Amino acid sequence: MPADREGMITGEPTTPQAVVAAARQRDCASISYTYTEPTVFFEFACDTAELAHRQGIKNIFVTNGT
Repeated sequence: MPADREGMITGEPTTPQAVVAAARQRDCASISYTYTEPTVFFEFACDTAELAHRQGIKNIFVTNGT
């Protein structure tokens, strides 16, 4: 974690609906689930991917397979 945050994880809660809405608002062709191993938040990613797929947004799932 960055030293300037004293080890605190920053961010804001969100929902799958909000992620898909943001992608649509920005005309994104896809949503990628990566960086932090996406299997850690699989339920969230799966719910988001299903909503996105129904709205014509492609999904990319990047994992190391563990």
